[in-house]
Amino acid sequence: MPSGGLCLREGRGIDDKVRALILHSGYRVPGGEEQAVDDSARIMRQLGIDPQVLIHQSADQRASAGWSILKSGDRAEDIEHAFRTQAVQLVHVHNVMPMLMDKPVNLAARYGIPAVVSVHNHRGFCINGSVLRENRTCLRCLHRSTLPGVLHNCRGNVVESAVYGIGVQRLKGMWRRFRKVIFPSRYLEAVYLESGLVEVHQAEVIPHLVPQDPMPSAPRDRQFLYVGRNSPEKGLLVLLRAWQHVRTRIGVAWHLTVVTDSRPPGDWEGVNFLPKATRQEVMGLMRQAHALVVPSLAAETFSYVCLEALSAGTPVIASRTAALPEVLGDDSGVLVSPGDCQALADAMERLAGDGAGWERVHEHAAARYHAHYSPAITLAKWRELYRGIIGRDF
Repeated sequence: MPSGGLCLREGRGIDDKVRALILHSGYRVPGGEEQAVDDSARIMRQLGIDPQVLIHQSADQRASAGWSILKSGDRAEDIEHAFRTQAVQLVHVHNVMPMLMDKPVNLAARYGIPAVVSVHNHRGFCINGSVLRENRTCLRCLHRSTLPGVLHNCRGNVVESAVYGIGVQRLKGMWRRFRKVIFPSRYLEAVYLESGLVEVHQAEVIPHLVPQDPMPSAPRDRQFLYVGRNSPEKGLLVLLRAWQHVRTRIGVAWHLTVVTDSRPPGDWEGVNFLPKATRQEVMGLMRQAHALVVPSLAAETFSYVCLEALSAGTPVIASRTAALPEVLGDDSGVLVSPGDCQALADAMERLAGDGAGWERVHEHAAARYHAHYSPAITLAKWRELYRGIIGRDF
């Protein structure tokens, strides 16, 4: 595919189905947002909606990606062609990158097609999308312009920060044009409502969908599990430092398994590094692990891996930040302060040594998944949302 190009994946084209266009500004390295797009298409098909997925892949060069923001996106004629020829009745935008939002939303309004957006990060007001600066939460751009982000070089350099700052700032008025704005967590909904970008009547909270894997339960190994990128905001180095402390206390029979995109430099004893894995492979690891560790420093808007752990009945040790406490509830894991190596080590030691306590958390994790996040509950929420927008039962 050409850099910065669009790829149209055809739907099944069954005449009695409602047709929808899913738009996403994707990354070269797939992540949680890409998984949400795939899940969105699968949900639509289960409800009887025929989706086409139109993907804008960011250019290889960051400068080129920034330039496409100021142009309001590339190849809008492809989107208009879909509106003209495919009898589209719904536009569903994923990812708040400005480069694929402005023109499609304007075109949808011109053709009288309702548009909704699923929000996966903070990029409606934050130019780096993570509200993280120098490993601390920063909301300076929440109620004002993106100028603080530009001045602090939140995209890594002045030019790129300025380009993204202008792009995000000039699209702030676009949010009110969406029929519904869908958030994966109450946390993220509250942030956007406080920002003033979204009105209460637009906001809907629908968590991500993680099916319960039918694999039989496997005996639990003496291992903790981390699944995520090797990037500073994910807190992997915090976990590795904590692990060096706790391993001497719980014994060398215990191991830490790290599934990530690149191995951090250094000699980490008792750590088994694995490359990025499929969802099925991750679920196999989840069912074997004693606990999942999510040591994030960033303001997580949700957490696929936390939800996958709950579906497997696997206890979670996570940072007490943003949406993570909301996903886990009161009894499905252990929460620690972000970046606190000692607290992280103490939490792993407690779960390793308290069999009865582990069993209680295990049972609460499985119960929370069934009560709040089962596929039947999530599908019902999507069915009701699409019914209200399109005016048709599914």
